[in-house]
Amino acid sequence: MSRGISIFSRYYSFLGNHYPKLSDGVTILRLTHETRGKQVAEYIGAKFNPKNGYENDLCIHIKPTNLDKVGDGDYVDFSDSRRDLIDKLRSRPKIKVIAHSLCEHKYLKERLPNELVHISQQHLNWERDVRDRKGVTVGGYIGRPSRVAVKINREIEDRLKGIGIKWVNWFNWSSRQDAIDFYKNVDFLVIGGHGILDEMNFTAVPTKMINAASFGVPSIAYWRAGYEEFEGYYAHFQEKDDLLSEVERLKDESYYQDKSMKLMEKAEEYHLSNVAKLYLELK
Repeated sequence: MSRGISIFSRYYSFLGNHYPKLSDGVTILRLTHETRGKQVAEYIGAKFNPKNGYENDLCIHIKPTNLDKVGDGDYVDFSDSRRDLIDKLRSRPKIKVIAHSLCEHKYLKERLPNELVHISQQHLNWERDVRDRKGVTVGGYIGRPSRVAVKINREIEDRLKGIGIKWVNWFNWSSRQDAIDFYKNVDFLVIGGHGILDEMNFTAVPTKMINAASFGVPSIAYWRAGYEEFEGYYAHFQEKDDLLSEVERLKDESYYQDKSMKLMEKAEEYHLSNVAKLYLELK
């Protein structure tokens, strides 16, 4: 395209009361600012949060709280925004919308008259690093330290200890390199659930699974509707016994290696170089 691109995203960090303090220095980052905004802008050569000079650019607003600064013809990256943004977008049908998962795209298409496109979340393994670990001895979880997450992970840790698996909670992290170090040092990823199968949970996205897959790390996850685009590339579990059964299967070296290769091949779809092309094709 001939005109430039400007990406706008508001940054903040927070540690609310519903996030228990685990240690000094825990920081919760607005990841959409970093991944959907800054990283993409730098890779495709777009302006990021420009103060001026963007009037003729294609403008993308990441997860805005309101549409005051969004012009007709601009794009809004919905990226699991609050539901009230749907009503605001419905009243501004000339604004275009980006969905970051197939499930979110389907959900929004049923509710919005706006032009809608799907641009998936890129994984963090830009360098295509390969793990050199052997055997299945370490499982882990990476994410925000909510009270529910802490409770679920303690339960999982207790069960996995019984079959000789070390468990790593990666709550205290703040950079892409921190996350890379996590994925390179675990043999499988676990994403727990709250005990309810929420069929309308369109905000759940398989980003962690995709990140893990880029290193050949299998994921075992509680089902969510938002994971549909990665269906067939992660193992489901609902009860703790399901989790233990899958971990035992992963201990088979040929089973694990075959799964790892398929995961890395799938993850290539989400490499930043491929996702960036979708931004450059926007009109």
